[in-house]
Amino acid sequence: MTLFDPQQVMASGMSFGPWLQQTRKAHDLTREEFAEAISCSSSTIYKIESGVQRPSKNLAELIARYWSIASADVAAFVQFARGTLTAAPPAPAVAPPPVPALPSALPTPLTPLVGRQPQVERGCALLTAAGVRLLTLSGAGGIGKTRLALAIAQQLRAHFPDGVLFVPLAALRDPDDVPMTLVRSLGLQLGPGQTALLQLKRWCASRSLLLVLDNFEHLLPAAPVLVELLAAAPELRLLVTSRTRLRLSGEHLLVVPPLEVPPADLALAPDSVASVPAVALFVERVQSIDTRFSLSAANLAQVALICRQLEGNPLALELAAARVRVLSLRLLVDRLGQRLSLLTNGPIDLPERHQSVRATLQWSYDLLTPSAQRLLHLLSLFAGGARLDALAAVWAAQPVELPPPTAALAPQLLLEPPMPLLDDLEVLLDNHLVERSTAVAGTLRFALLESIREFALEQQPASGDEQALRHAMLSFYVGLLLCAESALHGPQQLLWLELLEQEHATLRELLRWSIDQQLGPQALRLSSRLGWFWSTHSHLAEGRRWLEQALALPSPPAERIAALNAAGRLACDQGDYAAAAHMLGEARQLAEQSADQSGLAQALDILGVVERSRGNYAAAQELLLASSALFAQLDDRLGLALTANNLGIVARAGGDAAAAQHWYSASLAHFRALGDLQGVAMVLNNLGVLARHQARYTEAAASYHEARTLFQQLADRRGSALTSSNLGRIAQEQGDLDQAQALYLAASADFDLIGDQLGVAHCANLLGGIALAHGELHVARTRYCESLRMCLELGVKQGVLAGFEGLFDAAQRADSAEQRAWMAVASERVVALLELPELPEPLAAFLATMDQQLYQQLASTIATCDLQQLVTLACRP
Repeated sequence: MTLFDPQQVMASGMSFGPWLQQTRKAHDLTREEFAEAISCSSSTIYKIESGVQRPSKNLAELIARYWSIASADVAAFVQFARGTLTAAPPAPAVAPPPVPALPSALPTPLTPLVGRQPQVERGCALLTAAGVRLLTLSGAGGIGKTRLALAIAQQLRAHFPDGVLFVPLAALRDPDDVPMTLVRSLGLQLGPGQTALLQLKRWCASRSLLLVLDNFEHLLPAAPVLVELLAAAPELRLLVTSRTRLRLSGEHLLVVPPLEVPPADLALAPDSVASVPAVALFVERVQSIDTRFSLSAANLAQVALICRQLEGNPLALELAAARVRVLSLRLLVDRLGQRLSLLTNGPIDLPERHQSVRATLQWSYDLLTPSAQRLLHLLSLFAGGARLDALAAVWAAQPVELPPPTAALAPQLLLEPPMPLLDDLEVLLDNHLVERSTAVAGTLRFALLESIREFALEQQPASGDEQALRHAMLSFYVGLLLCAESALHGPQQLLWLELLEQEHATLRELLRWSIDQQLGPQALRLSSRLGWFWSTHSHLAEGRRWLEQALALPSPPAERIAALNAAGRLACDQGDYAAAAHMLGEARQLAEQSADQSGLAQALDILGVVERSRGNYAAAQELLLASSALFAQLDDRLGLALTANNLGIVARAGGDAAAAQHWYSASLAHFRALGDLQGVAMVLNNLGVLARHQARYTEAAASYHEARTLFQQLADRRGSALTSSNLGRIAQEQGDLDQAQALYLAASADFDLIGDQLGVAHCANLLGGIALAHGELHVARTRYCESLRMCLELGVKQGVLAGFEGLFDAAQRADSAEQRAWMAVASERVVALLELPELPEPLAAFLATMDQQLYQQLASTIATCDLQQLVTLACRP
């Protein structure tokens, strides 16, 4: 019986509350889980199910979206929920999909927002009004645009079913980086030939979400990108903070005013002045550093004057409050008066931020000792904040030696900070110029607010050691990555991956600086040692871009070999085998010329993976065995583990299950001994493949699930997607086509996000098989052709042949003798062109029984066709 049969609902008199409760329980959802999924409280769900309350129109629409109610039935569903429908809505066809989650949450401010409720309400009203797609919060520097945007976004969470994402842009320097920054913030990746803007349009097109773009004023040339994005995504809203309006069509402006200041009439009582927003903020900040402070009749006039002189600017008020620890209110008033006279009389052609916030920051900066000023500038060099050991290394302004790297080295402090550094850091903390947070393994990180960092970057230290600071920073991070290189394959793997993710923003800027300075060897050392991190955390396209820029600089062979191998691995991960083979071929040649056995072994290993992926198993085995022999000579256990795993894959593909089991067991033993969870997961996945090919489905599923759990712990999206597709193969082979299709679609989406086009092509072929089993011949042909074209572009030989085999199966299912015959003969031609060992058995069997006259006729017709022409003909309507 259909759960939501309209006639039965009408006959029973069922109302919406019982319907909702029955549906929720049928899908094993608690009231709390369901409430969280649609962004409301569990008490609201309780009241609705109890019949005490009807859902609002907006909430009813969210419930309809969650249960996948068809678009044509949403209006009726809302009427049913509101009690105005005489029949119940249709039941969801499948279990409700999870509400999509964005890769990061809104930052949570540590201090209260003061005096901004009217602007919060106005911003919420605008962003929920019809026709308002782009809202810009505009105002002076330090006025509180970011805090206001966060408050608005927090209140609007429930209004955007697909999420709210905060994207900080202050660290960007190039407007051209805006699309790629949005791609990274959304957790997306680019494949070969893709553009960031196209990927954004595709991902946002069907989603109802709010993007908060913070600090856009220095990126105005990128503003037209926002118009293009909004045009492609009808349910997208943008909330932008900028010191100037963007000057875009459809832009709505909300000017953020200064906080209200007390009037000049000092006859007011302290209690009434305390509620004025500017005073409330100033007093709250002073009390955070001096709990004895309170507003009184004795200091009322001075506090009111400070707030008026600073014009209610929140950042200026906070910085002024920080000085109360060392300056009396009277001296503070005198000092601010001198600075503000410069502000009001400054050149009118200067940017507004130079007339207000810059002066406030300059005032705070002038109060510091030269050594504290130098530390503030030093901190500004770290885009993502700095650990104490990093500060200690750069503080010395000369290269430092880190402890020898070992697999067991935990990412704790690698250098002890000197006492003068700690003293100056405490001064900066006392002055609220630095923020402190707890990072990996309990270490502390110190960072500047972006407005302060922007100011501090421009201040050249009196010691004149700017270049020395940069080089010391470079030396530290090269050493840190050397430690990570070993630890990334050991017991501390998860901690080091987390550490490198935290350092990624700083490493990006350091890479850019070293490339701009033409420091080829240093740029290559940085980028090559980040290769495994980029691969594991799916920064594939970004990693290749940095490596290719570094490789364009002159450098010694050793650094170049390592970078070529790292870039080749990333290209191979993306399925870009032509580029991978080119880079790895150069690495192999250089390694042979310079007798770099380790570099040669790595190049041969990854070249073996390339040839294996292209279906050249004999060549792959030869390369991998040569690599394994070199790794054995070097006593490189990681290299032996990698090559053994790859040799297992080659053996399995060649039908030698016993050899595959041998190689996989050897690889797994090496990885377990190293404590390399990613390697263990990789081999477990391959053992699952071997078991599945032998119809040992229970064993295969157990291996896949264990591997996927490890991949998820490592945030390895590519590995997780691979195991999902493999679990789909088990479901398909056991007859559960719906489950198989769901797993293939999920895997394809993940492959697409990280730019793994081979993974997308593989899933397209698998989905073609599902469509064929359902009798959806047109869908099957579309999927097979999609996979076929992608594999042709990537140079994946077996993938091309698999596409032709799928189209042959589709023709056979369609009972099209002519098309089936053409596909069989064309497949034989494909095997010859690609130099593959043999035709798949079904195609070979068909050709053996085919009419020879027809065979000769078709073979003659396509004898001169190249591979591209054959694919075009195969995929024609």
